[in-house]
Amino acid sequence: MMAHPLALQLRNLQSLVEIAVDKNSTVVFPAPLMSTIGELSRFLEKEAAAAARTATASLTTVNGR
Repeated sequence: MMAHPLALQLRNLQSLVEIAVDKNSTVVFPAPLMSTIGELSRFLEKEAAAAARTATASLTTVNGR
């Protein structure tokens, strides 16, 4: 898990599945919120940059340049 930090998150989610077999149960499961927000921000920045590159490439193709 040290080599792959997301493995811990996947294990946590698997634990939730195992705990929540009974549909009448409530599970409070701590999550590393701040690191998840940071990862989400980086992901969204990468996606926005990729979308901008795609839009620029499309305009270049349409304009013939």
